Amino acid sequence: MKKIIWVFGESATGKLTFINSLLNKQNDKNIMVSKITLENQNHDSYLNITDLNNYDDSLIEADGPYFNKEQSLLRRKGIMYDTDCFINSDADILLIKGQTNDMNKTRGNIVENFLNKYTNYEDVLINTYILQVSDNE
Repeated sequence: MKKIIWVFGESATGKLTFINSLLNKQNDKNIMVSKITLENQNHDSYLNITDLNNYDDSLIEADGPYFNKEQSLLRRKGIMYDTDCFINSDADILLIKGQTNDMNKTRGNIVENFLNKYTNYEDVLINTYILQVSDNE
């Protein structure tokens, strides 16, 4: 059985540290990561991918100081592409670094689109982890 793991959490909760620890841990699992979800990666390889998923993007808000529509659409397209590649690969686990925007209808609602497509795959288990840290010093 294949496993897809979404890791969510506020800024500085350790999402990337968690993902890197899983990637670097020596085990018998073949692990992939959705590189579009990692900020320090070059995303040019996703620019020429055709998004074969038909979504109604009419609800997506206009660009603002904390949101860029084009980047959001590229992120969604990349996550779907990486997941398709994962499902058709020999890998056991796909790691996706989540953002709060991923669940927002006005910002592309990547999670809903993702679940609509992949929830019914019999051999794929989807897990979500939410990392939290205390506000106390």
